[in-house]
This record gives sequence, structure tokens and C-alpha cells, in this order.
Amino acid sequence: MQIMVFNGTADEFQRVSHLFNGGQSVVVSNPAQGAPSAPPAAAPATIHRSPTQEMLRKVITYRAIQASQKALLRALYRATDWMSASDLAKAMGTQRKGLTGIMGGFGIRCTSQRGWPRRDDTGVRPTRWLWEHERRDGEDYYKLTDEFREALSAVNLLN
Repeated sequence: MQIMVFNGTADEFQRVSHLFNGGQSVVVSNPAQGAPSAPPAAAPATIHRSPTQEMLRKVITYRAIQASQKALLRALYRATDWMSASDLAKAMGTQRKGLTGIMGGFGIRCTSQRGWPRRDDTGVRPTRWLWEHERRDGEDYYKLTDEFREALSAVNLLN
């Protein structure tokens, strides 16, 4: 069982309840008002506006990365500038239509990390902290963010 403590009013909790197991958590009143409190065992959940370097490194290292996702990271890491989705798929040895699934899988990997910025809170897809995206003339282009490139270098995953 995991216990998460929220410090705030019921109205404040209502606005962020989706972050606590889909709103299934027990709401406890403010202990200062004489109501019972939750056990002091858990640290408060932190909602980040962007991932920290520690979070970026953890998303890479917390478990083995699938070969297709590693190929994606390797191709983006080796690119010195924006890379079209077609060129990216070719560099990975996969078909263009499979690329979005591989990228989406990495997004799921990110959001499984505690504290990872949620799209509902930031308006940004989970993978946008890893790679930038532009659409030009009907083609998608990608490049690693500087922060994620730094995290990849720090963990020495692709060497």
C-alpha cells in the first residue's frame, strides 16, 4: 500500500485529485481544525512543471530500455540537428508508421515515473521534455532537448 499526503483544502484537492490514483485516495481534513490526520509515513507528492536531471536520468535507467526505444534514442543522439520522421525511422531500421508507437511507448515510460510532469498540469506531452517536435511541409521533425541529451551522456547509455 502506498500512502500519499496532500496538504491543502478540499477544493484544492479536488483540482489535483486525478494525480492521486485517479481520485481514489482518502481525503483527510486539515489536522489544525481538529480532524484526524493521515499517518506521517509518506512524503507529500510533488508536482513538477518540468523534469529534473535526476528524473531524466531515472527514466533512462530504472529498467532496461526496449531495443526499438534504444534505437530511437541512439538516432536522435547522433543527429546534430532536426531529423525528419522518415530519416529517423530509416536510421532506426523501422517503418515510419511504427515510429509514433515507439515514441508513445517512451511517453508511457516517462509518466510511470513518480512526479513526472503530467499533460493535464503542463499542457505538454510527456515526451516533449525528451525531444522537440516541429511539423514542416507535412513532415514531422524531431531533435533531443539539451537537458535530455545531457542526461543520456551522464548515464553513458548509448556508448
